[in-house]
Parts: sequence; C-alpha cells; structure tokens
Amino acid sequence: MVRTSLVLAALVLEAPAGCSALLERARAGARPKETATAPTTSASAVPKSRAAPVRTAPPVWMPPVPPFELPPPADPDASTPLSAEMKKALEAFEAGEHKKVKTLLEKKVRGGKGTVDEAKLLAASCTSLKDKPCTDAASAAMDAL
Repeated sequence: MVRTSLVLAALVLEAPAGCSALLERARAGARPKETATAPTTSASAVPKSRAAPVRTAPPVWMPPVPPFELPPPADPDASTPLSAEMKKALEAFEAGEHKKVKTLLEKKVRGGKGTVDEAKLLAASCTSLKDKPCTDAASAAMDAL
C-alpha cells in the first residue's frame, strides 16, 4: 500500500510534460484532444449493418405469359381435324397443366411428325416451364415445318 502511494506520488510530482497536461485536463473535466480526425457521420460512412432498413412492398405473383400465340380453336368446317393428342394438349394447356402438354406433344414434334400448331403449343408450354432445351427444339421444329 505504501509502495503504491510512493509510485503514484513520484509520477504526479515528476510526470513528463505530456502526462501532466493530461492530468490537468482530466482534473478540469475536459477531454484530451485527439490527433486523428473525427469520423464523419454522413450516410456513406455508416456501416450497412446499422443503416435503417428499406421497406418495400412484397412481390406479387403473376402467372407466366406464353410468348407464342395459341393455335386457333378447331373449326367444325375445317378440312383437317385436330388429332386426339392435340385436343388433349389444348385442354391441358387451358387448364395450366404444362407438363402434361409437354408429355403429349414432345416426342411427336421432335420426331418431325407434328404440325406447326402442335409445335407452337409445345413451345408455349416449355416456355412456361422454363425448359430452354425443349423451347429451342420446338422453335426449331416450327421453322422446319
């Protein structure tokens, strides 16, 4: 205890010039000057973790829109009636069952035996399913037919 008070007295009485200036300021209640520049409080200096959150509206789901036109509905007077697969595929497409349309028409169109309308319907379904290879094959089949 005595040793501590002697060391403290020696430091206070014979403190270097910088230390004594700090002690005087501390006694007066002032903070010591910092040599570094003070940080700015602009928005760019604020870390992202402390930035206020930006509120946005929640996303709204929209059904995909096929980029291709649907084939026209079957005319009773038409000279070429629709195939059974095409009729089933049209019903499935209108019901939004794109996988079923792809299953019904893909082999026929890729084999080169489908019609242009079947290729268009397959391309629209594959686009809705975001199946790029199927869409490319159906588009190539439309160009070939």
